[in-house]
Amino acid sequence: CISKNSRNRGVGERLAAGEKIDEIMGSMYMVAEGIKTTEAVYDISKKMNIEVPITECIYEIIYKDLSPLDSVNKLMKRKFKSEVEDLFK
Repeated sequence: CISKNSRNRGVGERLAAGEKIDEIMGSMYMVAEGIKTTEAVYDISKKMNIEVPITECIYEIIYKDLSPLDSVNKLMKRKFKSEVEDLFK
């Protein structure tokens, strides 16, 4: 994702610039694996009742038309909590 040639990075940069996912995917000749991976992780997290706030925001940007700015605001407004508190129950 850090390479300038990364397909996933390219998708992220274009989403951040305001392009819609359909436009981006329609112009690509190769697969950006992160698109389907985001959906898979999101679905699994819902089935297993696991909080994945960053993945959820990425999912909402891709599939629910949430703006990148709104997703950052959503993340910043989350209540602070330990990220490992549920691991040891």
